Amino acid sequence: IPGEELNLFVNTVDVAVSRANAGDVASGYEELLYGADRAKGFRDDGEEWGAELAERGQGAVERYVERYRVGRA
Repeated sequence: IPGEELNLFVNTVDVAVSRANAGDVASGYEELLYGADRAKGFRDDGEEWGAELAERGQGAVERYVERYRVGRA
């Protein structure tokens, strides 16, 4: 995973958790969904690192859902 993309991923997770801890769980969830969908786009476009980033993005969403008890309607 390129350093810039990895930094964006880590920042996305940090922002989502910060929002949740500030009481805005839904906004944090949307942040993670956006990041996970972006990562899937790289995977689908055939980037060699895209599958790993998509897996990390999905994992982050799953952990967030479990921790903050949220999910898509």
